[in-house]
Amino acid sequence: MKRKVLIAIALCVMMTLSACNSGQTPDHTQATQDPGKTQSTETKSTVASNVNPAEIFPIVNEQIELTIAVAEPSSADRNYETNWFTKHLEEKTNIKLKWNLINTSAFVENVNIMFASGELPDILVSGVTAAHRLSKARESQLATQGMIIPLDDLIEEYAPNIAKAFEVEKGLAKYARLPDGKLYSIPTVDDSYHGK
Repeated sequence: MKRKVLIAIALCVMMTLSACNSGQTPDHTQATQDPGKTQSTETKSTVASNVNPAEIFPIVNEQIELTIAVAEPSSADRNYETNWFTKHLEEKTNIKLKWNLINTSAFVENVNIMFASGELPDILVSGVTAAHRLSKARESQLATQGMIIPLDDLIEEYAPNIAKAFEVEKGLAKYARLPDGKLYSIPTVDDSYHGK
């Protein structure tokens, strides 16, 4: 059950975030200069014309590529590029997935280097322990700098199942929100016995 929930969440995250990338490299310099500024109307309409309505596949009409940085122990013996689930997602969504594995032994340091260099993935998937994810303080700092974007509108428009999860799990959205009241990340849900 736990694995199915995590896979479902990963799929929802990709569906949500695919809507905010048109295959173009984001201009992080502009976002840093004006953190409150949102995408231009022209950019939004270009992206919107390539994205199908929520729950309609494929997600995009013209294929795009998303880079996903994921926390992964060095001892893990899996290939994200060729596993059956990645291939299934790519076929169903029309989104090519490029994986960047970040060793969990130095996850926070490596993520900080990524943000400092400006070489950012489209999606960052962290681990579940404090050592393998960004702290709320760091997430808040990145949001203030415009390095990460709020997901509230994207979830509302493109991810009805995530919105529904926030309704069902009453404290989930509150837990995930930063002090500015916005969502910049989607938390992991653990429906196992010890998670209750």
